[in-house]
Amino acid sequence: MRYCFLDSGHHLGAIAASAYLHDKDIQLIFDFDKLALNTDLGFENKEFITACVISGEMQEKKVKRLRLKVPFVCGTDYFEANQFIEASYQVTALQQSCQQKLEQPQFKFDKDKFYQTIYNRRSTRRFRKQFISQEDYLYIWQQLQQPIPTENYEEIEIYSVVHRVEGMSPGLYKGKHLLKAGDFSEQTGYLCINQAIARDCAVTLFFVSDYTSYQTAIQIAGFLGQRVYLGSNYMAIQCSGIGAYYDDETQRFLETTKDVLYAMTIGN
Repeated sequence: MRYCFLDSGHHLGAIAASAYLHDKDIQLIFDFDKLALNTDLGFENKEFITACVISGEMQEKKVKRLRLKVPFVCGTDYFEANQFIEASYQVTALQQSCQQKLEQPQFKFDKDKFYQTIYNRRSTRRFRKQFISQEDYLYIWQQLQQPIPTENYEEIEIYSVVHRVEGMSPGLYKGKHLLKAGDFSEQTGYLCINQAIARDCAVTLFFVSDYTSYQTAIQIAGFLGQRVYLGSNYMAIQCSGIGAYYDDETQRFLETTKDVLYAMTIGN
């Protein structure tokens, strides 16, 4: 489920990037009756609604239910039901998110360059243990500080393990504050299921949350992950998301009781 919802968040981030290119504001909506909409669209528990994006003004309007059942066409040649995923979706779809005032982000990109960044956005599979500049790293952080255009929200805290950033002490940071100094590259590699990219990158990021709505929180983590991808690639820095890690051991390393939702790596 983690991978599915993170990917959904990345999709939302891609839509947000496209909206920026076309000078459109959008709003992400996570709190609505997803189970009823699944039924109305005839998805038969083979596809699942996770979120909604709108552009333009919202208006109250009575909507009539469809009189005929919508036929479902499976997107693959086969389907294998998973009771754990179905049950987990049903439970988490009913959770209500925290609420906040809607605020639109204000990015400053060269649009032609940003268009090419979106078009060429890729995940790297190997880092060369090179340093990145502190200026570029802080630029990526600035993108993460921009508002998320939604009234449904979950607070995401970001820990960063700095390995190779010019002018910064290696160590574990919460936000921009150093919690403990040291070279933790081997440890982050181990925590991310012995993946070399978490060891050889310039920075490993961990997104954590004490959420009320699992679906909303993890999709927002994916949404922020898309910002990390685009902000990094815009500065010619490579990036890769990591959805597999030792959850309990990562919590102990970060010294947090909050759930770890996502890990990301940036560097060259």
